[in-house]
Order: sequence, then C-alpha cells, then structure tokens
Amino acid sequence: MAGCSQSATPAGAGHVEAWQADVAARFTFPPVGLEDFALERRQPGSLELVIYIGADGTLERLAAERVDGLDPEAIETLFGAIRHARFAPAIVDGKPVASIKRIALDFDPLADRFVTTARLP
Repeated sequence: MAGCSQSATPAGAGHVEAWQADVAARFTFPPVGLEDFALERRQPGSLELVIYIGADGTLERLAAERVDGLDPEAIETLFGAIRHARFAPAIVDGKPVASIKRIALDFDPLADRFVTTARLP
C-alpha cells in the first residue's frame, strides 16, 4: 500500500525526530482499533512503529522496524488502525515542522488475558 512499509528508510530533509522538536508531534485523535488489534493477538510480538507526520499534521508515511512475531498481514492491520488517527505537528522555534514519531509496541496475549480476567476482592 502506498505510503506504508515494513521498514523505515532515513527521513528526508525537513523531518525532525521527536527529541529535536521543542514540542513533539502528538495524537489529537487516537488510533481507532488499536486496542482490538492488541486483544486479537494470539502470539507475543513487538515492533517499533515509525510515523512520518507533515508540518500540517497529516500522516505522510508509516513504517515498522524491529518487527518480531508479527506477519505482514498483522502489520497492515495495525497500519489501518493508525491511519484513523489525527496528529498535531511538532513545533520548532514556534513553527510547525514535519517530524517522525516512534512508538514501541509490545503485545503479550497472556498479560492481556490476566489483566482482563483479574477480579478485585
């Protein structure tokens, strides 16, 4: 799918990493379906989600790095959830700039089941 890949390439000129911005890019509307994606996992897995965000807050590109335990179909499903999110751009010197947001995600189905079935005394 255009604009999505399973490995990131170096950012083009003009994209700053979150640590380089005065204010990092952030979600203004969270991903839809991310919780369902996590709960549907039957095997543990992890990845680093790399989100390229334009100076106007638009999603420019998605990539996945350090993928472990997730097949390409699962990654595409995850990308679908992220595509529904909305972003506020990063700020440098008071001006919006294109940036890269990196999010490490770990999925552990056994932990989810334990938490969801735990009962308080």
